Amino acid sequence: MNLRVKMMIIAAVLCLFGAGCGGEDQVYLEQAVAETAAAGTETAGEDDVSREEQPAGDVPGTEEQERAQEVSAAEGQEPDAICYVYLCGAVAHPGVYEVPSGSRIYEVIQLAGGLTAEASASSVNQAETVSDGQMIFLPTVEEAQAGVGTDVLNVSGGAAGEPAETDGRVNLNTATGEELMTLPGIGQSKADDILAYRQESGGFSSIEEIMNVTGIKEGLYNRIKDNIRVK
Repeated sequence: MNLRVKMMIIAAVLCLFGAGCGGEDQVYLEQAVAETAAAGTETAGEDDVSREEQPAGDVPGTEEQERAQEVSAAEGQEPDAICYVYLCGAVAHPGVYEVPSGSRIYEVIQLAGGLTAEASASSVNQAETVSDGQMIFLPTVEEAQAGVGTDVLNVSGGAAGEPAETDGRVNLNTATGEELMTLPGIGQSKADDILAYRQESGGFSSIEEIMNVTGIKEGLYNRIKDNIRVK
């Protein structure tokens, strides 16, 4: 019941019975009025304190909403662009590598396990930025001195000397001597041997068959197997 209503009721009772009641009854009623008023004041004070202690911005669910908004914003961000680069030649693991846009050639070389001991490190500008679809050929010192593969040292989108239908690999059954010499470790002499074997045997049925060519053993085959095909 509202405090004001209680006090009005008590006041009415005092008016009705004040004249006929003894002094003790009147004192009792006055004390009851005072206690009721004090209790109401105390309760009102507690309500005020409670309202003051509650922070104005402390609304339930606010933190969860903010976190949800942050997640939504993060999910809406576009992923970093990537490039696919074909690294071949005198590196530990030739192949196609996926790197962030803006990467440098030396970073791709690191992904490929680094240069081999025979590599000519100065033949390629390793500080250059790569581009999507780029082919990078790293020659050996011997190849660099002979000028082998100079037309594919750093090529974007293919180069002269590669078959028109190329996927980055040299076709053993259609390649010219110059095309074969773009392979790591294949110079003029070995290219001539490959052409001679192809003519005598009627062509290669598999890339492993190249080890039947004089001077091409498993070690050299492992260096060029990712760069050759037969179809």
